[in-house]
Amino acid sequence: MIQNFERRWAQTIFFFDEQVRIGDDDVSLNGRLESDGWHVVSSGATRAANLKFRLGRSLTREQAIEQAAGYVESKSGPRFRQLTDNERRMCERMAVTDRVNAFVFYIQARLPDHLADEFLQLGAAGDDLAIQRFGADGKISEIAEEACAHVFYWNNPKASEDFFEYARAHDGGRTWVFPLLDSLWTQYQTRSAIDRLDPNEPTAEEIVADAENMTDEELAAMLTEARRLRSNRGAR
Repeated sequence: MIQNFERRWAQTIFFFDEQVRIGDDDVSLNGRLESDGWHVVSSGATRAANLKFRLGRSLTREQAIEQAAGYVESKSGPRFRQLTDNERRMCERMAVTDRVNAFVFYIQARLPDHLADEFLQLGAAGDDLAIQRFGADGKISEIAEEACAHVFYWNNPKASEDFFEYARAHDGGRTWVFPLLDSLWTQYQTRSAIDRLDPNEPTAEEIVADAENMTDEELAAMLTEARRLRSNRGAR
């Protein structure tokens, strides 16, 4: 009986198996104290919560649990908010006339308070480079691309899901920003126009490649001609 008591006591002191709430997720923390410190394994619903790490040996069991939970939370990234209906409508209206301000508003509405304040300060300072650098951070880049796509669509409702599929296939793995989507939109429109022309004409890929080297005036003239040809064919 004494041995069993000692074993249970040792497990209480040198081991833990706890369930903690981090954001909206339940995370399991399993730790054991060894000669070089606390060895901890965490597991949760997201990949970011599945970690293995080591904490200092001098920590008590309770301190190790607290620090383990804090470490997992720091690695899981910020907990994003959802836009309210009013925030979404405001962003839609802003996007019609000012894409950059709508982009900033969308991101700050999704960020937790401490990051939103930092981002708004960058927006108020008008530092576009700092805004882009902030948006490129791996922890929020997904939200930045989401904001860019929504604002681009609200500014240009003709950009259908077909366009965004085209953009995903031709973005070269680059982070979505307005100049990139603008360029891809021009390519998409050119390709759509060329695809409706005579099959004996150059392929869409060939025309798009040529279009990238055209001036804005040359590209506009080509699009006008493509529309004229399409209109003539429809009148036959």
